Amino acid sequence: MKRTVFALALVVLVGCSSSDPYQRRPQRMNRPAAVSDIDVVPPPSWWRDYVIAEPLALSNEQMQRLDRVAVEFGEQDLRQLQRDTLTAVRDLRAVLDSDSPSSHDIIAAGQRVRSLRDEISDRQLKLLAAQRQILTREQWQKLQEQLSVERMPRDRMIDSPMRRRGGFGGRGPGRRPGS
Repeated sequence: MKRTVFALALVVLVGCSSSDPYQRRPQRMNRPAAVSDIDVVPPPSWWRDYVIAEPLALSNEQMQRLDRVAVEFGEQDLRQLQRDTLTAVRDLRAVLDSDSPSSHDIIAAGQRVRSLRDEISDRQLKLLAAQRQILTREQWQKLQEQLSVERMPRDRMIDSPMRRRGGFGGRGPGRRPGS
């Protein structure tokens, strides 16, 4: 009986000490990672993300127009292109890691990556231009502010609103024993 209680207590203790909920970033929207060198491009369907869109105070008409633009410029196709790019990069690495890759194979795989990235950039710019036409100047500026906060690494958010409200529990500089 004592062994059972001791074993149960040990399992509970190990389970409690091995999980740290502060190490994970809170989940927001299930978005693919951006494959872009253009840092002003908002994530897909950003107007449906409450954290990003709420400060912009978008009207119903603007939301509907943004939905139409996403369909018109093939936001789903853009996501597929991003997945294809990741596959093409993996294929390029596989060619480079092979025993005796030919120059032709390396160049062909690299050109595939480049063409997919070019297509993504073209589509993102067209989508960005259409979205910018829908937003007012103030909304655009607020959107860029929201995106810059979202992109900022957590350890650099020293003066962010989340930091001042007690966010990120116990991370970053603070009072440490003996300091």
